[in-house]
Amino acid sequence: MAMPDSEWEKIFSFSLSCPVGCAYMACVDALAGMPNMSVRYTDEATRTIEASISVTLWSRGEDIRVSLTPEGDSETRIDVSTDTRQQPLAPAKDRRNYDDLECAVRYQLNRMTR
Repeated sequence: MAMPDSEWEKIFSFSLSCPVGCAYMACVDALAGMPNMSVRYTDEATRTIEASISVTLWSRGEDIRVSLTPEGDSETRIDVSTDTRQQPLAPAKDRRNYDDLECAVRYQLNRMTR
């Protein structure tokens, strides 16, 4: 179930050179395999994934939404949004989460295409 009473603000984006369906599966697998991450909601029809990041030494913890948008037949844009109602934005502190997410997604995509 989607996180209730959330207000999402896009804070990070990256692109992948693959169809949206393949990118969606790579995102789901990456998020499920990341430490300190809990996937709470997935919707393949809307290409949306919501997850929660635990508090760590490097992260204040937050809820995120990953949305995928096809850009042609073989390109996909991934937008990461954070729930601004949960707490004020602290993009510098959480930047590592987004870099780690992008790295994990690219790794999963590479594994899928071997």
